[in-house]
Amino acid sequence: MDDDFYLEPRRAAEHEFKDRGSRFLGRVIPISTEDEAAEHLAGLRKAEWDATHHCWASIVEATARSNDDGEPSGSAGAPILRQIEARELTGV
Repeated sequence: MDDDFYLEPRRAAEHEFKDRGSRFLGRVIPISTEDEAAEHLAGLRKAEWDATHHCWASIVEATARSNDDGEPSGSAGAPILRQIEARELTGV
């Protein structure tokens, strides 16, 4: 793929599933700055205040970041980031 070509989500989307008594929420949120990503994460933490972990990953402004939020190191944020990278997404 051309280095100047990136895919960006057009709109937010979410999915929920349950496994062995745990509830998992996955969300894709279009963002254009790291500050915007932090604002969305803060809003999600407030809305889902009873969640044990808020694991996340983002690629925005050519910077990739991820966080396991208390899960074992590399077990949540990094796999999320790898999925974003595998789909050549940015602004997410």
